[in-house]
Amino acid sequence: MKIAIIPARGGSKRIPRKNIKHFCGKPMIAWPIEAAKISGLFDHIIVSTDDAEIAEVAKQWGAEVPFMRPAELSDDYVGTGAVVKHAAEWAINNLGEVAFVCTIYATAPFIKPADLDRGLALLCESDAQIVFTVTSFPFPIQRAVKIDGNGRVAMFQPEHYSSRSQDLEPAYHDAGQFYWARISTVLNQVSAFSSDAIPLILPRHQVQDIDTIEDWQRAELMFEALHIPFGNIAPYPGEQAFSCRPEDGDKEIPANPTIKRGQHHGPIVAAANGFDVIECASCGFRHIVPIPTEEELEKTYRHDYYTQEKPLYLERYSEDIDWWNMTYTERYETLEQHLPPGRRRMLDIGSGPGLFLLNGQNRGWQVKGIEPSLQAIEHSWGMGLDVAQGYFSEETASGLGTFDAINMSLVLEHIPEPAALLTLAHGQLDAGGLLCVVVPNDFNPFQLVARDHLDFKPWWVAPPHHINYFNFNSLQKLMERCGFEVVQKETTFPIDMFLLMGDNYIGNDELGRACHGRRKALELNLTNAGMGAVKKSLFQHLASIGIGREVILFARKKVGNENRLYL
Repeated sequence: MKIAIIPARGGSKRIPRKNIKHFCGKPMIAWPIEAAKISGLFDHIIVSTDDAEIAEVAKQWGAEVPFMRPAELSDDYVGTGAVVKHAAEWAINNLGEVAFVCTIYATAPFIKPADLDRGLALLCESDAQIVFTVTSFPFPIQRAVKIDGNGRVAMFQPEHYSSRSQDLEPAYHDAGQFYWARISTVLNQVSAFSSDAIPLILPRHQVQDIDTIEDWQRAELMFEALHIPFGNIAPYPGEQAFSCRPEDGDKEIPANPTIKRGQHHGPIVAAANGFDVIECASCGFRHIVPIPTEEELEKTYRHDYYTQEKPLYLERYSEDIDWWNMTYTERYETLEQHLPPGRRRMLDIGSGPGLFLLNGQNRGWQVKGIEPSLQAIEHSWGMGLDVAQGYFSEETASGLGTFDAINMSLVLEHIPEPAALLTLAHGQLDAGGLLCVVVPNDFNPFQLVARDHLDFKPWWVAPPHHINYFNFNSLQKLMERCGFEVVQKETTFPIDMFLLMGDNYIGNDELGRACHGRRKALELNLTNAGMGAVKKSLFQHLASIGIGREVILFARKKVGNENRLYL
């Protein structure tokens, strides 16, 4: 078991109530709690405090406060080691065996979930007992001066008076963010400043000690300048988006920082919710790092997605039923144009509430779906549809059979390994079968205008639920690598256009629904007037220049590739 322990005493003297004083819109302690939660590393996040108000705030932000710290561990002279040992012993006695403890400071708003992950990886890959964050001194400590009682200065190390800065050994100091340790080290209170410890080096712009009001004000200025949501660090203030080629619709930026995480490496193009988005050279598309585990996603999509992330989704699906039926009818018509009569077996991966399957069934298709969400499954079953609960995987695929067509709408952006899913779908298709993939068209030209010229934050970057960020080019190349040949490209209405016309619907649900209503009216009126072909041609032309809110690719399974490995 891995636990986080956040010491948060109530008796701060220099900055009263420091641990729960509001910092950039949230109680200070909320920032490290959220970073720990987003990292997905911990079985328990425990706050050790002697203060009832701090305890209540900590619980409100998702931490556990299972005990109140005893008075003998709450004065100004008790070290952090004793406090953490007390909490670790409580966890062992009440929660079970503990392998690793991460001590996180309550006043660490710059902490990044990715750094917590890196720290644990360093510890596990070494024989060290402790990993803790450090950063470099901005000036050579060998040339530091002191001021004596008479107000005169003298060097601590006069022998370095003439030394060049570049010839002096770099020096580092504790960054005061977190300390990973093996449980034996915590119980024995081994000092971090020992030969058993290794450092995790952070950039200086990610570190600020907060002991005085001046420190606090400086930290807030740094934080706001870096516009960091959930404690993440953007690579540069006002960063521009990365593009590997002009047709992507992005513009290049100079000297973007590069991340390497295992096989994933590339320049950072965005940051949100404790994750960095990189243009991954090995994958060929943008995605977040770190990538959430399958276990984390399992909980989210089986239980939480339609209740927490999209609480009104099913209700609004019903409100938009005419528009959805028009959309799905056109999709089936495209599939029927590319398939001979008699080939009408459909698998919908991530079938949601089931309306796409119902539309196909009413057209005479033999339909089957697979969906992880309990709420969506119950909605589908209520309409009498054949939908299996679960994820599309090697284990579930064998019991589904083979199909003439597979629909995969708004799925790939949520999947840790999209190439593996596409390869598995390839195996479920009979020869010449069709795959329709729909994903958000992210970092598209309209979004970039809104971000770079109208001061919008990149609202489309939404980890951990959205892992991957595709455009037409990157999705097509991925599908081709997985044994498909793209036969048709389309898009959907460029809803981001409303932002450029002054309708800021971001965070405004009422206005967002109004904009969506105007979009629906346009599409339905064209279709009802017999001009569906005009609308289809319009969206195909928009797709050809990278504009539109979603990428829609229809692709055929290549003949003779059944035994090929695509990963």
